[in-house]
Amino acid sequence: MNSKALMLLFIFEALAGLLAGAYIYAQFQDLEKSTGNTFSAGVWTVCGELISFNATNNVVQGQKANFTITFKNCGEIAVYAVANVQIRRGETGENITLAQTPPTLVEAGQTVTFQLQWDTSGYNPGNYRAIAWIEYNSHATNPTDPTKIHVTNEKAADVNVMENLGCGTI
Repeated sequence: MNSKALMLLFIFEALAGLLAGAYIYAQFQDLEKSTGNTFSAGVWTVCGELISFNATNNVVQGQKANFTITFKNCGEIAVYAVANVQIRRGETGENITLAQTPPTLVEAGQTVTFQLQWDTSGYNPGNYRAIAWIEYNSHATNPTDPTKIHVTNEKAADVNVMENLGCGTI
């Protein structure tokens, strides 16, 4: 094994144990093509954190449920991040659709907020669950706990409003 590859393995192994929850990115570049004795090296951490996830909890069938996800790049290099929201059917947990953002460049130390929507047209009234996570540079944050979303039809929504106003049931 040549000395450059051996040095890469040594640095990677030494740092991997020190940075729990982070990923190591190492780059070696041969600066001297003829002899291969001179090179530069760099080692950076890649780390992302899903800070918050907010969702519309009640939506009328045919309207859009809104989601807000806040992500922090806690690493030392810029990453491309994609926000994901998986919609699952109520009690069965069956995956029914996935909303995603386009890849977004997030600089080291930067916090960004992603906005996504789920159009409930074509989905039956009932209970659904939303789970969010962020993918960044071939890694991903842990998914959030499921957030409940209740889809109603307009007639049921009107009755609920009247009941809450004290008008009785129809």
